Amino acid sequence: MKVMGGLFYVREEEGDGWQVMAACAFPQKVGQIVKGGSLRTAEVLKKPFLLAPPPSGTLYPYSALLKPRAAGILYLPFYSEATGEVVAIVELLLAEKPEEEIVQRLEGLLPRIGTYWWSRQGRFVGVA
Repeated sequence: MKVMGGLFYVREEEGDGWQVMAACAFPQKVGQIVKGGSLRTAEVLKKPFLLAPPPSGTLYPYSALLKPRAAGILYLPFYSEATGEVVAIVELLLAEKPEEEIVQRLEGLLPRIGTYWWSRQGRFVGVA
């Protein structure tokens, strides 16, 4: 799977949006808040979600030598097994569509990584 860039979103402290906490190839996006759209779809599905081809207006990495075209955008919603809550979403801009086996492996990691992230954020306080 060839990745051209990506964004790491976490749930806003206050509100129903997602904040960009880290970025690869899109540093200008760090700190921005996003609500709804494809992130909401990924949150509801709780499994890898591929948009192929990417919608018009998709942001591409800057390059002085070439203008790359993406094959798709893969959303990976990480959720806590303890609460079922989606705690982070990764958005990957792909140069080629991923093989089904790769997507299945990633899907198996989503709850494990999500549970780890959830526990590291201290959100377990008050959960029975």
